[in-house]
Amino acid sequence: MMASHASNDGMVFICAGLTLGAVVTAVASFLLLKKGRQEKAAQANGEAQHAIDDSERWPAGPLSIYFGSQTGTAEGFAKTLAAEGARKGFNTQVVDLEDFNEFQLAEAGKAIFIMATYGEGDPTDNAMAFMDWLKQAGKDASLASTGLRYTAFGLGNRQYEHYNRTGKATHAGLAEAGAELMFEYGEGDDDGTLEDDFEAWKEKMWAAVAPEAEGVPSFEADAAAPPEALLLAELPFALHFLSNAEAAALAPTPEYEAAASTRYYWQGRSATVVVNRELRAWTEDGGSTRHVEVSLDGTDLAYETADNFVVLPENPADAVEALAQAQGYRLDQWFTIEHGSGGDKAAFPTPCTVREALTRYVDVCGVPRKGTVERLAAFAADPAERARLARLVSRGARDEFRAFVTDARRTLAELLTRDFRSARVPLAHLLHAVPHLQPREYTIASSAAAHPRAVHLTVALLREDRGGGRRFHGLCTRHLAALEAPGAPLRALVRASTFRLPADDAVPIILVGPGTGIAPMRALLQERRHRRARGAAILYFGCRSAQRDYLYRAELEAFLADGTLTALRTAFSRDQAAKVYVQDRLREHGAEAWRLLRDGGAHVYVCGGTAMGADVAAAFADVAKDAGGLDDADAKAFMQRLHAEGRYVQELWS
Repeated sequence: MMASHASNDGMVFICAGLTLGAVVTAVASFLLLKKGRQEKAAQANGEAQHAIDDSERWPAGPLSIYFGSQTGTAEGFAKTLAAEGARKGFNTQVVDLEDFNEFQLAEAGKAIFIMATYGEGDPTDNAMAFMDWLKQAGKDASLASTGLRYTAFGLGNRQYEHYNRTGKATHAGLAEAGAELMFEYGEGDDDGTLEDDFEAWKEKMWAAVAPEAEGVPSFEADAAAPPEALLLAELPFALHFLSNAEAAALAPTPEYEAAASTRYYWQGRSATVVVNRELRAWTEDGGSTRHVEVSLDGTDLAYETADNFVVLPENPADAVEALAQAQGYRLDQWFTIEHGSGGDKAAFPTPCTVREALTRYVDVCGVPRKGTVERLAAFAADPAERARLARLVSRGARDEFRAFVTDARRTLAELLTRDFRSARVPLAHLLHAVPHLQPREYTIASSAAAHPRAVHLTVALLREDRGGGRRFHGLCTRHLAALEAPGAPLRALVRASTFRLPADDAVPIILVGPGTGIAPMRALLQERRHRRARGAAILYFGCRSAQRDYLYRAELEAFLADGTLTALRTAFSRDQAAKVYVQDRLREHGAEAWRLLRDGGAHVYVCGGTAMGADVAAAFADVAKDAGGLDDADAKAFMQRLHAEGRYVQELWS
């Protein structure tokens, strides 16, 4: 605001003519801003002395840790490395690649890149610009004379075709640009042992990069020490508690100050649930699939058929209240977060209350990774609990951690409210250490032409009995199932998907959507009905039983009856002795599929789990060989051509 660079007299002049309430608000904002400036000035006055002390405090020198993260895992790994690096004498700096600066990289000296691969081999949103720069830097050898030494670790999922493509490209690109490799490139598999892969890699990495350091001190050695004696990562922000009046006087954090990885907190809109009903005919086994309809009226949200609806889930109120009580937080207390001069972006909008932060922004009901537990373990006051935590996060207890936390699906809230109640974590440290609550994407199950102001979702609830009276719930599906219709609010946004019908309705389509993968197929079929399309359309749908979980059965049979579908092929895996899946049905009708692909230029759409997607792709390759007479190499090339031409489209989840 204008007063931010005016004198006190200027402030009075600007406020002239405003209402008394506006004056009070403006003055309050000015005083808070002035207080922040004074604190920054005091910090600046000490910078010269800090520069002198840096060589003593950080004998290993500077170390920049860059991350490309979509769901927060790579960012969490970067924070873990920063904390460990500081203990080894490095002046560590964590850098969101959205804020990448090529000149800073050139002067970094040493750098670590933690790079996740997103979707079908793409960079994460915050790393796209960096990857574009890196391609050119490789051509120009831009880092050849900088003396930069680097290493990189990639996060991927082997179920996807382009496993760890971004990590590999980062490693290759930095080398081509002239940077020197200081330790071997590493990878982790999110479908397997990602955390173990990372732990093994970083242990060897530190031994190579900082051989003079004694190593990261174990919690066993510090089990009796108070929390402040353990060197924790310095917080990159200051948390200030506010009175209600002070909070009302502050403007919310603007979106341009948001971190790329959590910008959805600003972009979400409040839509309204109008229908929430069960789809399964039989739920006595505890299974449940919900059909949810969301009205977009009153929002600026719009979608195209089979786009992705991005739901911003919330932690349940009972878990939030129990955590706050255990930690001594006041849920209605307002606070704001002030970042330092390092250019750090805001993770979520403030000012907000503690209740809002714990409900909307931090993943306290998720199963934590070991790095998160390790960062919070220092706050356990009870010696027995501290010793237990020390054991859990030690290098030799990977199997124990997996059994007690990961496989048992113990949430962070459970750990802090039931298992380790003496761990009282200051709010600022909790907000820094715990991953941010991630949105969940659902491919929309409705046609924008048929339902322009309503989104339909197909949601399978995740509920697991873990013994001892414990039950693990999928956070977002639990949130959606609890929304009473009509009228319940739901925060969400829309993202484009790759599902688009051919412009020519005469072009054949082959749809493969077992289980909740039926969602985009339902949307495409509604679109075809609206357009009165009459080209060949074949749907392969599968589930366990025709009598229990045949989703949208009446609708699919109606599509077949009115000609929207020309064939409906079903696979019920548990209705006979031998299990049958959609890929088996596809092979049975291979000659038909090959004719549509070769002669009709058919488009293929696949939606469901990654394992199913791999099986279906293999089935299409078999079709090319068995019905088309191609050899292995030609069948592989045929499938690659379908992908390249946009005729084989899939959206899969692990």
